[in-house]
Amino acid sequence: MKLVLAITAAILVAFSHTSNAANAWYSPLPISSVLNNLDGGFLILLPASDPACGSSGNHFNVDPGVNGQTTDSVKTTLAIVLAAFAMGKMIIIYADNALPGCPVQLVMVNQ
Repeated sequence: MKLVLAITAAILVAFSHTSNAANAWYSPLPISSVLNNLDGGFLILLPASDPACGSSGNHFNVDPGVNGQTTDSVKTTLAIVLAAFAMGKMIIIYADNALPGCPVQLVMVNQ
C-alpha cells in the first residue's frame, strides 16, 4: 500500500504542471472492471449506475499521448488501478470531462 501511495504522489508531482481547466476530480469511484485498448491504453469501467463522466457514461479512458499520459505513465496508472481493483478499494480520478472518453490524467487509491 505504501508503494501505491508513493507512486501516486510521484504522478501528482510529475503532472502537476500540465493541469487543464477542463480537468475535474471524480471520487470515490468503484471499479467494476478494467479493459485494455489496442493503442496501449485501457478503460476503467464503473458500474452502470454510476456514470461519473457525462460524455463517456460509465468509463474513463487512459491512453498514451492524451491528457498528459505517456507510455510509461499509462503502465503506472494501470498498476494503481489494478491494485485498487484487487484490494476492492475505490479510486479517485482526475480526468478531462470536455473530451470524449473522459481521458484520465491522475488516479489514486481512496482510503
